[in-house]
Amino acid sequence: MALSNSTGLTVLLRLSASCVALAWFATSVQGQATMADTADQPSKGGSLRQRISVKVNHLDDLLKDTDAAKTKPVLFLDGQEVKGVFGASVGSETLVFQLNRTSDNRDAWKPLLGTPSFTPRTVRLSVGVPGKTSIPSAFDFQLTVLHAGWVWGWFGLLVFLALIMCHPGTRGLALQALQESGPVPPGKTAALSLGRCQMAFWSVIVILAFIFLYMVTWDYDTITQGTLALIGISAGTGLAGAIVDSSKNSGMATEKTSLQTELAGVPPADAMRQQAITQRLNQIRTQMDTPLHTGFISDLLTDANGISFHRMQIFVWTIILGVIFAISVYNDLLMPDFSATLLGLMGISSGTYVGFKFPENKN
Repeated sequence: MALSNSTGLTVLLRLSASCVALAWFATSVQGQATMADTADQPSKGGSLRQRISVKVNHLDDLLKDTDAAKTKPVLFLDGQEVKGVFGASVGSETLVFQLNRTSDNRDAWKPLLGTPSFTPRTVRLSVGVPGKTSIPSAFDFQLTVLHAGWVWGWFGLLVFLALIMCHPGTRGLALQALQESGPVPPGKTAALSLGRCQMAFWSVIVILAFIFLYMVTWDYDTITQGTLALIGISAGTGLAGAIVDSSKNSGMATEKTSLQTELAGVPPADAMRQQAITQRLNQIRTQMDTPLHTGFISDLLTDANGISFHRMQIFVWTIILGVIFAISVYNDLLMPDFSATLLGLMGISSGTYVGFKFPENKN
């Protein structure tokens, strides 16, 4: 038996809620996986925000050195001091550390967490006095960067959100947000708007980057000023394009009313003038019609005269910066803070696109 639109949408919403619960459960498991480690059972592996125990031979000597320096034992990973991750003595030979990533130790974590995968990474673990070299160690620690349960939980949530957006009950609303505004003939679809698609592109890529960085680093303060500038430029492009289209239609509507009044006036205009008015009214009617969908690329790059250079320019630069953005997030675990020159270039491309919309013929 076929499901109605409302019933199918309800099912998808419930499945999405289940995915949220799965993602939350995976988060909880990640934060508590090694809490059961005891002083006589040193940790063999772990991940950020987990507590690990480390067995240290001659711990008393190390504690004497740290007491003399008025500090505490600090963790070393692959020979790099992880600043701020201090150990607490538990028993006669064991230190317990909480693996935290802070602004002070991001540089130490960067090579360990960058280009993450599901396979745990083997790192050399040791301890020592802050600001000095670590105690020689041959202990290999298995560092888990990505937890499969959490990744699949978020992935499932995003898939079901995508299914909801593609559902017949909501697909029209989602597609409408990316299309040119205005009425279309029955059975036809409005063309996609370049400005709106660019705005959606940066919104989606920043949201995905935010989720990815939180999964890896537990850091939610990852949006940079350059990222905000990109979102602002894309939003401004979409808004300015809509304003230009609205003003053009308003001006042509006024001209249309004036010409129709002249055409119906008494005494009537001469035949040559009537012909000119009729041709102009046909041009206005064509320009005021909402452009129709012909294909993804053609909608974004073409107008009535074919491929437009100003449209291709903003399209190409958006793709290039999007690829750079994604690579930076994956390799360096941060959203890139693009230079003023690159942001200016993006702004000029967007401004050129908006400027050329004034004389642009879409039909």
